[in-house]
Amino acid sequence: MIGHSLGAAFILNYLEQTSKKIKAAFLVAGFHKLLNIPYDEINKTFVGKEFDWDKIKNNCGRFFVIASDNDEYIPLKMGKELAKILDAKLTIIRNGGHINKKSGFDKFPMLLESILKFNNNA
Repeated sequence: MIGHSLGAAFILNYLEQTSKKIKAAFLVAGFHKLLNIPYDEINKTFVGKEFDWDKIKNNCGRFFVIASDNDEYIPLKMGKELAKILDAKLTIIRNGGHINKKSGFDKFPMLLESILKFNNNA
């Protein structure tokens, strides 16, 4: 599974509630708690709670967290914290912004490469 921003929180919720296991989750510009930004009104429906991290980790073979060092919405410390909780590989993109089209990511070859590399080694 691949999730960007709130999509990463969606994946965490899915993994917490499902009984199905997935091979891997790639969480791009992800977060797991409120960010003290105007979008928190929407975000709280996904992250306004304590997660069952053991269940989430049990339902996913491997996590990859990709974060930017200058994301205007999600501080790098959030990506670091998420990677630590999930025992995930953390990739930091320098000057990547929110890792979206506005930041120049209408294509994301590094993500595709990571997925293919994981899939070939799985």
